[in-house]
Amino acid sequence: MKAITVSDILIATKGTLIRGNKTQRITDVCIDSKSIPSEATLFIPLKGERVDAHKFIDNAIENGAIGCIVSDLLKVPENVQIVIEVADTKKALQDIGAYYRKTRDIKLVGVTGSVGKTTTRELTAAALMAIGRENVYQTLGNRNSQTGVPLTLCDIADEKLGVIELGISEEGEMDILTEMAELDAAIITVIGVAHIQQLKSQENICREKMAITKGLKADGCILINGDDQFQRDYRSKLNHKSYLYGTAEDCDFRATDIKQQADGMSFNFHAEGKVYEAYIPIMGMHNVVNATAALGAACVLGVDVNEAIKSIADFKGVKMRQQILEKNGFTVIDDSYNANPDSMKAGLKVLADYELKTCGRKIALLADMKELGDDEVHYHEEIGGFAAGMPIDMLLTVGTLAESIGKICRTKNKSIITIHFDDNAQASEYLNTKLKAGDILYVKGSRSMALDEVVKALK
Repeated sequence: MKAITVSDILIATKGTLIRGNKTQRITDVCIDSKSIPSEATLFIPLKGERVDAHKFIDNAIENGAIGCIVSDLLKVPENVQIVIEVADTKKALQDIGAYYRKTRDIKLVGVTGSVGKTTTRELTAAALMAIGRENVYQTLGNRNSQTGVPLTLCDIADEKLGVIELGISEEGEMDILTEMAELDAAIITVIGVAHIQQLKSQENICREKMAITKGLKADGCILINGDDQFQRDYRSKLNHKSYLYGTAEDCDFRATDIKQQADGMSFNFHAEGKVYEAYIPIMGMHNVVNATAALGAACVLGVDVNEAIKSIADFKGVKMRQQILEKNGFTVIDDSYNANPDSMKAGLKVLADYELKTCGRKIALLADMKELGDDEVHYHEEIGGFAAGMPIDMLLTVGTLAESIGKICRTKNKSIITIHFDDNAQASEYLNTKLKAGDILYVKGSRSMALDEVVKALK
């Protein structure tokens, strides 16, 4: 964060200065009392359903914070130098993020969607870094929420281009995020069924994701997935300039001649009437589509296409998102960060298309997919049917819901060996005794299933 003053904070939040000097410089805002980044930090305690962080103000001050923004003055210790009172601390954080964003001369791309947000964000950042790594900002970690986005915005310094991730799980949430961000361009990845429990239908999910345009600047643009019919159907309702990306013939940014290589994907990238040879060092047709979005964003922001293509060729991938790990003679595709039906199908396709170096086996370890609402069993059975059509050797499952994946697969394709485990410990023990040199193991499940524990336990 470039330094602003207490006076700026008061303007942004419409808060009341209870204690302190309006000219005091502030270099950080923070919501974690244990991680105070600098002496000129304001701690903002949030009130959650279970915990009111006002009780951690003492800790924040002990750890170096200069002051706090609060909604409960009774919980403020006497030794706090700066105290600002507001009605709602979460809203104050968002107001600061929005205010600070207006002070930054940066062109921002926002990425949202049901599947592939983080990988697309990282690919987009890689493409933009053709102008120099030091000139590009991107969301750190998974800070894509109502509290994460304002913290992300406050991290921007003097970068020229940036990409941020916007995640939603409830109606109206995107309005808050996008209006803070004031985007120059937006990317929608795929409209799937993630968070369908809260949003009820894919049509509703599409509408909420498309609300990202509410925060687009008047001359901004949106890149929508031309391979996604939900987005195509919604396109006529958009007021901003829109581009299609993907593999369909009418896409403005298109991938053709897609080939899976030993360690990545090669393809031809079509843009503005020209064709370019491109390569990404990650697997999967879906990631090629993500790459066309990233390169498309680079194009609309004026980045040289050839340089952007060179830049994404050095992409390192994202931890626990189809991360390829070489173990003791066998290979693991660690895709354990999270899961929904669309991403699980895409991952199984990557496993199916993977070229074995020796005569090993293709093995999938799948766990429950959460937040799928009343149709959760149906979605797991659907994965079972999909897996049955894949050229894999074994399907291992963990979790009550995932058990139905194996049952359906076994019913439809008896040549695939299916085994169910009660927990990750059982799965780890089995794999450590059965995996052989040349095997490839694909690992996928919702975050709460913690399949990364299995990956770490593999010897």
